[in-house]
Amino acid sequence: MKTVLFSTFSLCLLINIHGKVIRVDQKNPSGGDGSSWSSAFKHLQDSLAASVAGDEIWVSEGTYLPDEGTNETKGDRQASFALVNGVRLYGGFKGTETIRNPLGDANRTILSGKIDDNQTSWSYHVVTGENLDSSTVLSGFRITKGNANGNGIDLMGGGLLLDKSSPKIIHCFFTENSSSFYGGAVYSSDSSPTISNCLFARNFASFRGGGVYFSKGQQQNAYTTHPSLANCVFSKNSSVRGGAMYNNNSSPIITNCIYSGNTSVHSGGGIYGNGSSPIITNCTFTGNSADSAGGAIYTSTSSAATIQNSILFNNASGNEIGHGISGGWSNGARTQLVINEGNPGEAIYETVSGTNNLIQGKDKGTVDEIDADPLFADLENPAGPDGKWFTADDGLQLETNSSAINAGSNNHIPNDIVDLDKDGNKTEPLPVDIADFKRIQGGVVDLGSYEHGGELATPPPTVTINVTSLPSTGGTALGGGAFALAETILLTATPSPGYLFSNWSGDATGTTTSLDITLTGGMDIVANFVMDENDVDGDGLSNYLEQAIHGTKIDDNDTDDDGLLDNVEIQIETDPTSPNTSLLEFINTKVTDSESNARHVALAEGQALGIAAVKARPSDYALYHAPTDLNASVAAALAEGKTLGKTEGIALVQATPSKFDLYTSAELSASVSNARQEARRLALEEGELSGISKVIDNPKGYDLITELDSNKSLVEARNAGVNAVKSAPLEYGLASLEILEATGAAPHTNGWHYQPQWGWLWTNPKTFPYIFLSSTGEMKSGWLYFRERSSSPAYFYSFPEEKWLTSGQ
Repeated sequence: MKTVLFSTFSLCLLINIHGKVIRVDQKNPSGGDGSSWSSAFKHLQDSLAASVAGDEIWVSEGTYLPDEGTNETKGDRQASFALVNGVRLYGGFKGTETIRNPLGDANRTILSGKIDDNQTSWSYHVVTGENLDSSTVLSGFRITKGNANGNGIDLMGGGLLLDKSSPKIIHCFFTENSSSFYGGAVYSSDSSPTISNCLFARNFASFRGGGVYFSKGQQQNAYTTHPSLANCVFSKNSSVRGGAMYNNNSSPIITNCIYSGNTSVHSGGGIYGNGSSPIITNCTFTGNSADSAGGAIYTSTSSAATIQNSILFNNASGNEIGHGISGGWSNGARTQLVINEGNPGEAIYETVSGTNNLIQGKDKGTVDEIDADPLFADLENPAGPDGKWFTADDGLQLETNSSAINAGSNNHIPNDIVDLDKDGNKTEPLPVDIADFKRIQGGVVDLGSYEHGGELATPPPTVTINVTSLPSTGGTALGGGAFALAETILLTATPSPGYLFSNWSGDATGTTTSLDITLTGGMDIVANFVMDENDVDGDGLSNYLEQAIHGTKIDDNDTDDDGLLDNVEIQIETDPTSPNTSLLEFINTKVTDSESNARHVALAEGQALGIAAVKARPSDYALYHAPTDLNASVAAALAEGKTLGKTEGIALVQATPSKFDLYTSAELSASVSNARQEARRLALEEGELSGISKVIDNPKGYDLITELDSNKSLVEARNAGVNAVKSAPLEYGLASLEILEATGAAPHTNGWHYQPQWGWLWTNPKTFPYIFLSSTGEMKSGWLYFRERSSSPAYFYSFPEEKWLTSGQ
């Protein structure tokens, strides 16, 4: 893998902070929580039940059955592995990995419907999915031995049943699944899944779609589904119609796929199309057969298939060996292979210019069509000597002198919509062939699924994700390593005992223990941990001190149960995790005889006090003194009876008061005369007037005062304040005129005038302040300005004359 260094670009990340990794290992005992390989779930069903959108589930090699798990019933054919929307499910792990790079074999991570030795009792559907979006992933599993032989929907989709879903299905092997109606391996209704690098082998459907059945579902006129398939192999699947695939009002995009050895009893050994317009590019059809028509491809009326850069060779339609294409339609307006079987005994091919294909036994067409032996490396052994598809020794590779080499059309190479090279670019031309070789090696694309030349595709650029813990003892951070650009990875932080996770820092931020990141560059990320200062057991030791330093329990203040508290042992420097019985024995031997004797005396005295206490009040201790208490009990019974009888008597009267010449309040009110009501009203009025008079006569008795009392109180209070200041002006920062004169201070200077009661006041030559009092000595208006020679109040202080005056002066 090539490493790319990043130094002068801006980093851009897509981060989802709510995902976690859940691990599953069928070798583990039950009871795990999936947080690590050592505590992995044993059953896949339990991990699915614990997952939410954004999570990843990593599954180690082994066989997993859908009827196994906490809430499952053994032998339940309805049980299936129900995919969870937004959850990514990966198989092929060894059970030691710390990053999502499975080291095991996807073909050995098996989801099996074989829940019984009898095939008729296998699971109806091994895997199911409903209302799943494209963030849902199923990758790295062998899905096998589903048998949809029930009723209704349980007649379809033995391996996988999809409804209204668009998940990604990657590197999966669908083998030996069956259905009694449609879709032996996969039944897809109202769904547009993306399927890549998958093998469909030896699956069977009694009627349609031995490998896959794509349909738009119940709303037949609403829309057409558009599944995408790339780098997939369909081998030895069978059905009545559509041995490998049946498209019903569904138009898949099929790229770099192989259809080999598939059979149908009626038509469409490889593909059967009904109301379907698939686009088939760089595919290879060979060894397929149909007893009636269309050994490779059959299209019914209203269907139109576009076939580009493909090979159709050695397919059997009835007794004819050749291309294996049949159909009852004609449409020359599109870039496609057009078929017209007007004469059942002779197929006529009319092709539009530029649609390069190798068509064995073609009758006529453009020069772009080739009728020749493609010279496969080993036609009799399509999977090659290693028996594995998708490898360099596959038998359908092209020999050096094959006429299919450099015979395709580069204009018809589709975009890499499933991102086969995992570089994040889905708009580039298809970069690889089915065995991961470079797609164009001689300047022009080859026909079929394999590119001749042996040059492996350039791996996508890799970036390095460095993840560290701070402090290093604070916890572990997993998920770093070398990854392809655009790959989505999951980082997890797990604190050590005595620590808490704080946050992520560096090139990513967040405060949850998981980060779900789509990579666009290299990163250095730090998982920060802090000491856990909590004290769960309240023993005065923090969780950090207990777990990280002393190794004691945080939920038990005496970890070793020796009678000495953890914090005491730490203070006296003994081991708080090991019982100190010898120390306790030593302490006990130090107890003096006198101390021991004193203790015995105290015990004896206490015992005597205890006996006396019980004898004095036996009833406090649920004891009784006979016969006194017996008589008391009888008396109590008599009292209780009287009480109960009294209660019953009261209830009897209340139930029928008229029987005892009594009336309810309502009955009595109804009989009150108008005269009595009038008398009551008059009495109320008289009482109200009496109450008003009582308050007016004595307001102080009701915490009220008259306005006169209020004014008088204010005047008295103010005079008291004035007198207090005048008697001791210096205490209030003031001075009398005599003091000022005695000290030589002028009572006025530069427009300021001093008045003992009010301090310094300012005026000017034309306007003079006059401070005046009422005849009662009350200051009415503070101080005022009066122009020269203006009228003045009765008693005022004239600053120009510096003395108090009356209006007569």
